[in-house]
Order: sequence, then C-alpha cells, then structure tokens
Amino acid sequence: MKKFIGTDLHMENAFVDKIIGKIPQDTGVYSEEALGNIRICRIRISNEQEARDYNCRKGTNITVFTPKLWEMESADIKNASDKISKELRTLINGARSALVVGLGNDRLTADSIGPLTAKKINVTRHIKLIEPTVLLANGLCSVSSVSCGVLGETGVRSLEIVKGIVEQISPDIVIAVDSLSAREYERLGATIQISDGGISPGAGIGNRQYSISKDSLGVPVVSIGAPTVVSSCAIVYDAIKRHNALLDESEYESMINEQKHLFVSPKECDIIVEKASDVISEAINKALGV
Repeated sequence: MKKFIGTDLHMENAFVDKIIGKIPQDTGVYSEEALGNIRICRIRISNEQEARDYNCRKGTNITVFTPKLWEMESADIKNASDKISKELRTLINGARSALVVGLGNDRLTADSIGPLTAKKINVTRHIKLIEPTVLLANGLCSVSSVSCGVLGETGVRSLEIVKGIVEQISPDIVIAVDSLSAREYERLGATIQISDGGISPGAGIGNRQYSISKDSLGVPVVSIGAPTVVSSCAIVYDAIKRHNALLDESEYESMINEQKHLFVSPKECDIIVEKASDVISEAINKALGV
C-alpha cells in the first residue's frame, strides 16, 4: 500500500516492494557502506529497463544516512560533509565551472534548504572574470550560486531561470539543492540524497511539473537535498501497521485522496534546515575545491 504515498527519496521508491538484502550486490545495481555512524547506500541504474524495474531514475543515486541533524555538533557536521563531498566528487567528475542552484521558498521553513545553502556557497566566478590566473594558479573551480524562488513569488519557473543562466555562463555542471519529502518519518532530518539524474521540484508532494536535468539544460545536473516533510498518510499508515490493523486498497486510496495535500514536518524543522544547509554547503565547497 505504501506505493501510493509520494516521496522524493530514491531508496524508498526503488525498494518499496523489495528487500534490499535479497538484491545481489554483484549486479552492480545496489551497494552500501558503513562509515562509523554514517551509512551510504548507492543505486546505480544503467539502462531504461533497470529504471523501470527499480522505479528509480537512470544514473547514480546515493543516499547518506546520518545521525539526527538537529543534534549535530561542529565535528559531526565536518564528518558528514567530508563523506558527502567524496560522493559528490565522483559525480562532478572534474568539472572546472559550476552553477549551484538553491530551489525552494526561503519564507517557508520546511522548503528553505535550497536558498539557505546557496547563501553559504563560496562563489569564485567573479574572480575568474577579474583575474583568471588566480583561479588557475590555485586549481580552483569557477563557482556561481543563485536562489530561484518559487513560481508564486516570481512568476517564473525555476527551470526557466536556471536555463537562462546556463545559456549565459555555460557551466560544466549544475548542482541543484532542494528540500525533499519522505515516506518514512524516521528519515526526516537524518538523510541526505545525491543523484546525477536531475530533480523534479515538488514531485514528492504531488506537484511535479518539470525536471531540471541534463535533458532540459544541456549540461550535467547533480541534485542534493534532505527530506523535511512527510505525508500525513504515511503517519496514519505506520500507526495502523504498528497496531496490526488492515485496510483494503479502496479504503487506503480513499484516505490518501482525503489527505493528499497534508504534509507535516518535525518540531525541530528550523534547526534541521539550518544544519542540513551547513552540511550540504560545506560538502559542495569541498567537492569544488573552494
């Protein structure tokens, strides 16, 4: 039944009806690694058939399970950002210029990870324009950063803004940062997701309109984000499951239709988005060498 509940997390989509341990790791589709209190799971989808089989975007999809973000101290943030930056480097693939895009609404706490992260990125493109030898001499990446706002605020879709900037500055890669939704409440504030398959803003809450990807922009796109909201349906489902109660499919779909626009976030959401933006921005800065 949980397949009816939306989520932005590839791990939840791919294995909603599968047991991870039964998928042979020698297929190359799935692998995981435990690094202290951090666990990294990777799903590599190489073709369209695998994408259909695992209900996952084509490309490399990485999920980093961390301790609770709102309890993190400086040392924890550094440790997490070090691990995430290493994963990012494998997807950035030596890019020498990057555009970091903060997606979301900075006036809505649960949707503000993108804009908060964009403000913490070390931008260097202006140095290249003024004195290009400085970047070359220090082996630094040319980095730009922008927050797109939301359609209701700007009247312009994020894709249109990003596409216009890409056409003007021609970055080697776009890194899109966004707040995500989850199916499992326990993943809120304890998960970072990275993917080189692009991102569809709002897809997890049923508001998918377009995709920011290599196909739409013409340059590689790496997305990174953390879940901050969960559907009320997921909470109800988990409560029913814990009490060993059963609903038939028609009852469950009816419940989803009634609650499909209701999403909730933890009471620590303001701390979660601040810490998530710290971890993500630090990881991006390290990965880009700035």
